[in-house]
Amino acid sequence: EDGTVYALDADKGTVHWTFKAGSYLAATPSIGDSLVFIGNLSGTMYALELESGRVRWRYDSGAPIYGSAAVAGNSVFFGNLAGILVALRAGSGERIWQNTLEGPINSGPAVTGDYLYIGTLKKFVFAVQTTDGRVAWKQELEGRIKTSPAAVNGQLLVATDDWSVVAFRGSAQ
Repeated sequence: EDGTVYALDADKGTVHWTFKAGSYLAATPSIGDSLVFIGNLSGTMYALELESGRVRWRYDSGAPIYGSAAVAGNSVFFGNLAGILVALRAGSGERIWQNTLEGPINSGPAVTGDYLYIGTLKKFVFAVQTTDGRVAWKQELEGRIKTSPAAVNGQLLVATDDWSVVAFRGSAQ
């Protein structure tokens, strides 16, 4: 609860490094391209060097980050409670695009191919193009989306807080 990230030695279980994020962490760290990505409730996304825990870059998103980031290729994607979906260059933290969606984002995106999928607390699931942030489609569901969607075997699975699991099949278009 103190906003500390711990990197453990996989063989010994000892602490390899720690990092204080300055605010509570609600999400699981994501790893890609030798970096660890973690967002905090102050709205800051950090990229930490996997080996040392040193800060490579930080990005202020402007609102609390509850969901884990998704890393695909050279990009990192995440949303915040202001409903802002952000794409950054993984290595530098430079913003590629951002898009404000309908409702607070409480979860992380799922990325497959050229699309990412994310839900909001206003009961919408979105398919968004990873290259430019344009919404390909959106679908309103019966319940709020508080967990990350999962892309499995050509299907998108989305759980809602009304105890439903909705499956989408086919292409993103």
